[in-house]
Amino acid sequence: DAHTLAEDYTAAALKKRITCDANPSQVEFSLKDSYLLLGETLKKNDYKLVDTTFDLTLRQKEETWHVVYDENLDNQITGGFLSYMADSNLLPPEEVVKIHFGTIKDFDTEQLNIYLSLDSLLDTDDTYSSSIAHAMAEQIRACFDFKILDAKKDERNAQVKVQITSSDFKSIVASYQEQLSGWLQTSQAMAGGAEGRREKERQLLLESIEKNNASTTRDVDITLVNDGTSWKMQMDENVAQAILGGVDSALADVSEDVE
Repeated sequence: DAHTLAEDYTAAALKKRITCDANPSQVEFSLKDSYLLLGETLKKNDYKLVDTTFDLTLRQKEETWHVVYDENLDNQITGGFLSYMADSNLLPPEEVVKIHFGTIKDFDTEQLNIYLSLDSLLDTDDTYSSSIAHAMAEQIRACFDFKILDAKKDERNAQVKVQITSSDFKSIVASYQEQLSGWLQTSQAMAGGAEGRREKERQLLLESIEKNNASTTRDVDITLVNDGTSWKMQMDENVAQAILGGVDSALADVSEDVE
């Protein structure tokens, strides 16, 4: 069943490419990798047998008949595998979105940190930035979920409505600011000076992230474009903010404190 094989391989290849983007070494998905992945897909799955028919041309040379090779022969012998792989609609838009978010959902904290560039959200020293990024990745990993709500498409453009759940970073910042406000009224805040205040602010923000249990859910319209090869997701600001749980705007409220 070459059609099912093509679907399985294309889905696996898309997931592999997304995972490569979350690899510390940023390894490219090479042609060799694609062959290895096709082999793994064939070994891992059992495919039903499908009968196909095609015309085979032969030419006689002296006393021997020879098969006449043309560019379609490989495709015919493999049950149309090459034709299925060339179909830009092999995976529908909603399936492409599902694979993207399903892959992100399976990431560990380090992969999430790299894929979402979390360590670049705060312009602070490396040690503190790393701690914040790790805590945010843990929060997103614990909360992240998604649900496909609707899909519409024409020949080249599609829109998929997705419900995305992630950690509520606005709630985190609200908790941080409440704790900070209380601490600033104490004698310790007065005695610590500017440096002590900055260290306490960093500690409170980190603790607020680590102890958070709040999540937020929003509906996002995701645009996809068919470039003649496949459907490609357009990762715009709305999608990023939904995955990040509003972290950009939330951290803007505290960036001057912790930097």
